[in-house]
Amino acid sequence: METVKISDSSLKSGNVDLDGAGNPKRIWEPLNFQRNEFRLLQPLYVSTNSGEQVIDALVINFALNDPPPYVALSYAWGNGEARFKIMLNGVPHLITDHLRQALLVLLAQGKTHVWVDALCIRQDDPDEKASQVQRMATVFQEAETVIIWLGVGSSQ
Repeated sequence: METVKISDSSLKSGNVDLDGAGNPKRIWEPLNFQRNEFRLLQPLYVSTNSGEQVIDALVINFALNDPPPYVALSYAWGNGEARFKIMLNGVPHLITDHLRQALLVLLAQGKTHVWVDALCIRQDDPDEKASQVQRMATVFQEAETVIIWLGVGSSQ
């Protein structure tokens, strides 16, 4: 049995949830660097909960040299306040409004695999962040499409 340490900040940020047996669920499975892995987001569907649209998605490890076709997303953070819920591998997680808007559009367009740094790189792991940030150029080069999201346009 693996022991997983849960920090107070993880609990507050929604990065940890418990399964039916009281064990912590994981959003991010460890990357296998021997296989040159990275993660992709697989948006599944949007549900409405108390008037709020909640995206349900999987975060899946893939070998970078043999991934499915994917979209790499670069987006403006907006005010940076993470206050919208997304379900990642069954675990609630908070994202910014700009990221939520971009994901809703990509889901509506039928995009099945998306790379976005805020969700595909474990942000609370400095070692992983450092190693994955070094690979970002490759991640963008290997993407089928790169989308730069600046926000929802105005009709005015």
